[in-house]
Amino acid sequence: MKKFKLIALVLAVVMLSACFVGCEKTEKVTVNVTVSVFANDEILVQPIAVPVEAPVDDPATILDCVIHAFELNAVDFEANDMSITSIKGLADKVEGDRTYWWDFSINGAVPETGRAGTIAANEGDVIVFTYSNELTEVLIASEDAGEKK
Repeated sequence: MKKFKLIALVLAVVMLSACFVGCEKTEKVTVNVTVSVFANDEILVQPIAVPVEAPVDDPATILDCVIHAFELNAVDFEANDMSITSIKGLADKVEGDRTYWWDFSINGAVPETGRAGTIAANEGDVIVFTYSNELTEVLIASEDAGEKK
């Protein structure tokens, strides 16, 4: 009988421990950002203020914020794991001697390194996507020289 009580007690402790571990909540943080889009010197998407919630140990990226803003405001877009590839039908492409792509800035500065899917968003960030183009040969030459476009 003592063995039965001991086994029952051990099982009860194991079950309670599993419940506490499973019920543990992940702490989240919210960042508020503003997203806008320009193409050909026109405002394609007016500034959108959006709060984005993410776990503290896995903060929201610039890409997460932009996707959230676009989804909430029914903006047509395409993205991959690292960047936006099309907004309102304007896509990354090579056409003739020009290369077109979506570039972005954070608080008025183009990041030195990283892509939208790797850069953490911070409270109050102003994210601007711009449809850029360059002569393909100039773009390739600058990349070969190690310059940032």
